[in-house]
Amino acid sequence: NSVLAMATNDANYEVRKTAVVSLKNQKSKFPTTVYQKTIFDSNQEVRDVTVDAINTIKDPSYAKFISTAMEKETLSPLRLKMVDSLLILNNHGGGAGLSAALRKDQDSQVRSKAAFAIGKLKATPVVRDLVSSLQNEQVVNVKIEVTRSLGMLKEKSAVPVILNRLQTNEANEL
Repeated sequence: NSVLAMATNDANYEVRKTAVVSLKNQKSKFPTTVYQKTIFDSNQEVRDVTVDAINTIKDPSYAKFISTAMEKETLSPLRLKMVDSLLILNNHGGGAGLSAALRKDQDSQVRSKAAFAIGKLKATPVVRDLVSSLQNEQVVNVKIEVTRSLGMLKEKSAVPVILNRLQTNEANEL
């Protein structure tokens, strides 16, 4: 299919973007290699429409690719959209992308949503990052979401951290 080739190989990002939108509008599943490539496209608009396409298909097998793309993503709005996509797919994709969003993103909204998704999607492989975030996070709303997620995961290793924060008069920050 020439549309598949254009989505992944055309030199012009607008052609790649339009091809991905066309594939999305066909609402049929394609070989994962198409969206595997376009989720890592050098152009943010192509990555953006790829997330939309994956959300349309709602195939949880794409979660791993979204998670990996989140690790590399530098744009907060697109990373936030990827967190939402993992929630739509109801799959954490291994958790590394959520971990990267929680630890590295400059936008507190992204960090808060990542913390929420870790709890909601039961991303137990990244519990250690939640506990670390509880110790290091400065933004109250993010700390609240981290605490909630640790509760959802019933993470007992967080109890000493919470108690320590309470003992050091930081309770108003939790």
